Amino acid sequence: MRNCGYAILVHSPEKTEIKKMGVIKGNKKDFSRNILHIISFLHEIKKRHKPDIVSIESPYIGLNYRGALTSARLIGAITYSFIKESITVKEIPPMLVKKLVAGYGSCTKSDIARILNSEFRIKKTTPFDATDACAVALATLRLLALHHNYEVKNF
Repeated sequence: MRNCGYAILVHSPEKTEIKKMGVIKGNKKDFSRNILHIISFLHEIKKRHKPDIVSIESPYIGLNYRGALTSARLIGAITYSFIKESITVKEIPPMLVKKLVAGYGSCTKSDIARILNSEFRIKKTTPFDATDACAVALATLRLLALHHNYEVKNF
């Protein structure tokens, strides 16, 4: 895993808006250093934005089990870095993200980006890693809303 998308959403009963989103770029050859780089970057975001909850997309296994294992290692490190500071971490499967954001589970990354563009007016050139992260945060927010849990403000 070379890159990791992130998005910070701010939610109020009136609206949800993107505070910041982007891609943490890593080095394809040294995964251990990538984990450290990503965790350090997320630590700075944590200090600056003080999230109430962190949402992470579960790894999609498909036929690429090695990719899923790599993702799982990163997810474990990210989860640990937030729960040790008493920040709730929610993991959400890719299919559920697609259903909650697009209404159907077999949509493409382009479909997700288009939907987010119409909802938040993000740039059409925003990388898929960033729009995926935004979709995960939005899906988690919608899932919490289904359970009448509105106290979350920052993702």
